Amino acid sequence: MKSIIPYISVFCIVLTFVSCGKESAKNKDQLVFRYNESSNITSLDPAFSKVQSNIWACNHIFNGLLQLDDSLHIRPDIAKSWTISPDAKTYTFTLRNDVFFP
Repeated sequence: MKSIIPYISVFCIVLTFVSCGKESAKNKDQLVFRYNESSNITSLDPAFSKVQSNIWACNHIFNGLLQLDDSLHIRPDIAKSWTISPDAKTYTFTLRNDVFFP
């Protein structure tokens, strides 16, 4: 009976070369968001984000109308401009032209 070790060696070598091949074209167009968080994230819904770990994750995924910069000044995000009515009860936001809602 012949030894099976040479066949296993050849199989492992072939498997190594096949698994180290080029990425398929479909994987190149995918964007992957990786977020490292030590505590559990219970929800990615911004409406239910009440814990700091959830809020940070949602801020990385979703854009808001406005954002705060490092100096806590209000800056536009998906809104390019906004107006406030004289009674300060109505805010009208004008969105950027490249913003779409699927």
